[in-house]
Amino acid sequence: METSLRYGVDSKALKIHAKERFAIDSITHLQVYGELDTRIGAPSYVSAMIRHFYPYLSASLRVGLQYDKHEKGFSCDK
Repeated sequence: METSLRYGVDSKALKIHAKERFAIDSITHLQVYGELDTRIGAPSYVSAMIRHFYPYLSASLRVGLQYDKHEKGFSCDK
């Protein structure tokens, strides 16, 4: 898991970012991202995405969901 601490000057809050990638098989994996705003004690961004690689086409397909506090809700990513 990759983690980082970021300080937003505009919001004057410390945010904890985390990123993890789980291998499902050799050409498919699940990516999960998150951001916790320590000022309000709640997540401000969450994303989960399944990514499948097609090596013979030099392409990939990804499908997932994300929640962004600033966009006020969930959205689909494809």
